[in-house]
Amino acid sequence: MGIMSKSISIFNHKGGIAKTTTAFNVGWSLANQGYQVLLVDLDSQCNLTGLVLGYDQCKEDSDLELFTIIDII
Repeated sequence: MGIMSKSISIFNHKGGIAKTTTAFNVGWSLANQGYQVLLVDLDSQCNLTGLVLGYDQCKEDSDLELFTIIDII
């Protein structure tokens, strides 16, 4: 029998209530205890991604190259 994984979701529509900070700290703490952790950042501001990767790794909207559907096809 395989090991069961657990999911923790931190969700609220209201902004500015420390969802990102909580997710980062819980994930970091579990990883430090030896657990395998996957953090998924679905927020359009990508603050969790910036915390994990470092903000210098994240591109600003002005740095992104825009494509149309025709370009992709």
